[in-house]
Amino acid sequence: MFTGIIESTARIKGAESRTGSLLLAVEKPKAWKLRAGDSVSTDGVCLTVRQVGSKEYTTELMPETLTKTCFGKVLPRMVNLERAMKANDRFDGHIILGHVDTLGKLAGIRSNGRSKIIKMSFPKQFQTLVAKKGSVAVDGISLTITNVGPGWFEVSLVDYTITHTTLGKKIKGDFVNLEFDIIAKYLKNLINAKHK
Repeated sequence: MFTGIIESTARIKGAESRTGSLLLAVEKPKAWKLRAGDSVSTDGVCLTVRQVGSKEYTTELMPETLTKTCFGKVLPRMVNLERAMKANDRFDGHIILGHVDTLGKLAGIRSNGRSKIIKMSFPKQFQTLVAKKGSVAVDGISLTITNVGPGWFEVSLVDYTITHTTLGKKIKGDFVNLEFDIIAKYLKNLINAKHK
């Protein structure tokens, strides 16, 4: 489980296709101690560490991951990283599983002082999972939804998020990984089951 509070950004050092899956070599943050089997949120995708070297580690993306995430479209040069949460950690963001629901697309970016307001478009089938002042994970970043419309929502980025994550460097038309609030998903399932 993750919280959406990004610990580091890192470069993708290499990629190798293997019968439908993709092996990624990711730059290892200097202070991180990783081992094989660890979970790392990589642009919001929960990936398992395969091997660890002195300066990089490798991980594998299966076909399902490539279908649902940006990694199957365009390989990013930089990614947001967060290690799995420990049981005694602070909980600063919201519950994120690293199971991306769909791709979103940056439909607009405007400045508001030192912050940025970003408008995201997304498939309308997920509309009931989006609520004003609710939470959403965008490329693994825990963000608060500030405005909602049919097939779109807006989030506001503070200066810290702009400078410490990859989202501040995105431009209109770029794709992002979206994970909607797990509580909203469970509630939707319960309501749907009740009306069957």
